[in-house]
Amino acid sequence: MSAESQNDSFDKLLGNVGQTIRATAMCSLTPAVKALSEQISTMEPLKRLLVPALSSIDSLKAQANNLAFKISIPQFKIQTLDIFTADQQHFNKLFKPLLKDLQRTLDHVDKIRRTWLPNNLVDALDELTINELAQFANDEVIGVYGAPRASILVRLVRSNTTAERRILFNRYYEQIVDDCEKVISSENVKSRVPESEFVLEAIKSIRAELPQPAQALLTVTLDSLIIKLIPDKPSRKKITIHTPEADAPLNAETESLRQLLTWLPVWNAHKTFRPWTADKPPREFNRHASVHYARNRQYSKRNCIQALLLTTGVIRYAASSSQNKWGVIAPSSTPVKT
Repeated sequence: MSAESQNDSFDKLLGNVGQTIRATAMCSLTPAVKALSEQISTMEPLKRLLVPALSSIDSLKAQANNLAFKISIPQFKIQTLDIFTADQQHFNKLFKPLLKDLQRTLDHVDKIRRTWLPNNLVDALDELTINELAQFANDEVIGVYGAPRASILVRLVRSNTTAERRILFNRYYEQIVDDCEKVISSENVKSRVPESEFVLEAIKSIRAELPQPAQALLTVTLDSLIIKLIPDKPSRKKITIHTPEADAPLNAETESLRQLLTWLPVWNAHKTFRPWTADKPPREFNRHASVHYARNRQYSKRNCIQALLLTTGVIRYAASSSQNKWGVIAPSSTPVKT
């Protein structure tokens, strides 16, 4: 309700009373109004709600000053005012419907945001919040877009340590491979993203218990997809360069949730690793280490699964998005000359 509408409602409420109260009677409200103003001066939200009402009282006083008749009404003062105690029921009645409307709006927004997500994420959101998923994507090198299935994803998100996630990867290894194959082998995906054929070849190697060559093929395929989907080099660097002090290139408040859940895990896979400067090789999947540091520490069964989930997520995103939405960040614009 606008301030103008609030004023009109208050005027209607007091209109009949104002017709019979003389100027001196309305002046007797001055101490009450003053006390009320002083006591809510530090309660800004409540103050904003009551300002129109206080203004209406002042207006009513001014109108009453012009009345020709006089009625003697004693002065009164407010010594103390405990609004939150005295009027608790009133405020509950006032705000309860508002909170219900707000919750309905939030539920509607949540439903809209779910509409464009793959099934595994829609099902996972029955147990997880969008914030939990976004935070997981922000922190981990684990693809979530399209695979794994919701039950495994929920366990991964709720795991507290890398060791716990390693156990889950080992326990659900075959199911995760099955989930990725199901996504990649879809005719729609294969027709829209030809690179999916290389992922299917990698899955054959995984099933033949050859995770190292599969990881190498998945890493190269992921590189190819990044260049294809983010052709603008400055934008691409925001995904492929991840220094220790870097802020996430996507934000849940301002960016597409689909892009965020797809690309942040890929960004995490690009954390800085320079073997020529004696950097300690990472144990988790790292694109730079997979390309520049062929060691058992990097090439492992678990890291192969992480590379598979990342690549599957990017392909699933590309297959379900229009081409003009592929770029994760808008190309850098040319400065306007003034």
